[in-house]
Amino acid sequence: MNEQFKNFLIKAFERNATDVHIKKNADARLRISRQLDLYKDCTYSGKNIEGLCKELLTDIELEQYKKKRYVKGIYQVNEKLKIRFCFSFDRGKPYLAIRLLPMKIQSWENLQIPNIALNCLRQKQGLMLISGAVGSGKSSTIASFVEFLNTNRNEHIIFIDELIEFKVKSKECIVNLRELGKDTQSYRTALRYALREDPDIIVIGELTDSESIEFALDIAETGHLVIAGISTIGSLNTIFRVLNSFNSQEAENSRMRLASYLIGVISQIMVPDIQGIDNIPIFEAMTMSNAVSNGIRSDKQNQLRAEMSRSIKGVSITFEDYAKRLQAKGMIGKNIDFGRRD
Repeated sequence: MNEQFKNFLIKAFERNATDVHIKKNADARLRISRQLDLYKDCTYSGKNIEGLCKELLTDIELEQYKKKRYVKGIYQVNEKLKIRFCFSFDRGKPYLAIRLLPMKIQSWENLQIPNIALNCLRQKQGLMLISGAVGSGKSSTIASFVEFLNTNRNEHIIFIDELIEFKVKSKECIVNLRELGKDTQSYRTALRYALREDPDIIVIGELTDSESIEFALDIAETGHLVIAGISTIGSLNTIFRVLNSFNSQEAENSRMRLASYLIGVISQIMVPDIQGIDNIPIFEAMTMSNAVSNGIRSDKQNQLRAEMSRSIKGVSITFEDYAKRLQAKGMIGKNIDFGRRD
């Protein structure tokens, strides 16, 4: 990667940008505090973007880009910054979208994840779901949990993801990283064979369909701890998303299994800080109670809504109550759209 482009990315990162968008013959745009701002006098021609493409991609990836018209990957810029990039096309012209990522894995304390989440990480068996929209910080949260387990347990962790954004090194645990397309063909293949490798904990970057959800429940059922990401907002929506992934014939059995093996849901969104400069995560956390388990098992949606609309000390905390804590500290403003539609 040429030095001029590296310096541009470093400056964007220093300005607390989370994303960079580069369109042919147009000023670059930076996403800062959820807004896309122009980065004036920084324009790339189609030839420049194609040059970046050749620098960042292998020959195989270049062929994939030509055939599928889309390709993505990870690149380390320096000791503090790496990028997740996506090359696509806009009316036949190359388009580049970049997510800026810190190299260092943040601890759950630094991310200010609610302490009750640790109740799930101390379990030996069950399914823990990490939910949030794209760009909400799920990957950072999942990596912080893997690092916590890697430091506090002596077990075997298999971490499967579409792109491995954080390189977790084995410490007290053995940590195996599986990236789709490089280390395994698909989530299906990775999950199917993972149980033959004597794992204790299996981490899944994203549950994308009913099949991957079914595999996750199967693995939890066989006595393992499963941590999985899912693109929903809010604990209640996450549970409904899982249940709705099954057809009507499987509904009753899936409710029984989820009620038995779900141990918690952590959901998160990003909001601007009080100065509008940086992004701050807001969390909703729910561990399982008898009322929640019974609500899932008996399909009592109103009971679930009532249970998840309030914070219970040591068991759950809502987005609203978590936000009040940050507002009391003067960290965020008053008007927040939590993005969920329970």
